[in-house]
Amino acid sequence: MGARKLSYAGRLTLANSVLNTLHNYWGSIFLIPKTVVQKIVNRAPLVAWNKVCCSKSEGGLGVKNAENWNIATVGKLVDWIYKNADRLWVLWIDHVYLKGQDWHTYIPPSDSNWNWRNICKVRGLLSAGYMNNVWQDARGYSVGSGYAWLQGMHPPVQWHKEIWDGWCVLKHSIIGWLIKQQALNTKQKLFQLRLCDNDVCIICGAATESREHLFEDCQYVLRIIEQLEQWMHLSMTGQNALLSKLQKKVARMAKLACWYTIWLERNRGRLEHRITRPEILVQDIQRLVKARVQLLLRGPVMIADQHWLKKMQIQIS
Repeated sequence: MGARKLSYAGRLTLANSVLNTLHNYWGSIFLIPKTVVQKIVNRAPLVAWNKVCCSKSEGGLGVKNAENWNIATVGKLVDWIYKNADRLWVLWIDHVYLKGQDWHTYIPPSDSNWNWRNICKVRGLLSAGYMNNVWQDARGYSVGSGYAWLQGMHPPVQWHKEIWDGWCVLKHSIIGWLIKQQALNTKQKLFQLRLCDNDVCIICGAATESREHLFEDCQYVLRIIEQLEQWMHLSMTGQNALLSKLQKKVARMAKLACWYTIWLERNRGRLEHRITRPEILVQDIQRLVKARVQLLLRGPVMIADQHWLKKMQIQIS
């Protein structure tokens, strides 16, 4: 199956599991040439790569920055030499290249092995993280600590828990993340890029199809939100301090499912030139929420939550 046939969630899973495993192996042996790294990231994404490679708490997807991860993995070899680790490879390096010279100030000959010169290059990139040949982390150097140091710190976003709740379907979370990043190709954006004839909302045809209109102001969408909130007996924002932990989880799950369904319906309307009645979409979201709650709910449930679930016609064992 080609990558183009995968959903955003499928591509994220593929990158974080299969492709990253391959990168871990080869990236720990030598610095991958920049031309190869550029082929990985040269396609313009909906969101800038430096943002995508931030942690989820910092507003990213947690995808590994290929270049920095490569440097951090090779940095393990650099650290072995710094610590003069009791390894055959370190003894061989000292015998063939260092020959008793100080690793901190060593300069590789221009005719030395390409891979060895790259290891020395990584030493220079990580040198600021060492003090007296000791890595700044008290636990010593690790690939994770080296990568975090290279990435640097970014301010956390307030909405990451709303998007990345473990109860939410991953493909729904991805659409929610794109909404927060203002990265969805709404008609307003496409019209500004001269990729469509007008910027009118596909669903209602009454206003400009901006992110705010499509997910907050469109009358069609408001009818869906109103019916879902009546069914749940609470606001889908889940911000009320009086709500239980379960209610907040279900509210977040329903909100993301609603966003995903609206975006799916909008795209279907663009292709098929017809819009489904909002009541049908509400029923689809309700079925999904019920199934997720029954699947994921474990352990004892508070009596108040039991009554609340009963009102929503969700059966629990």
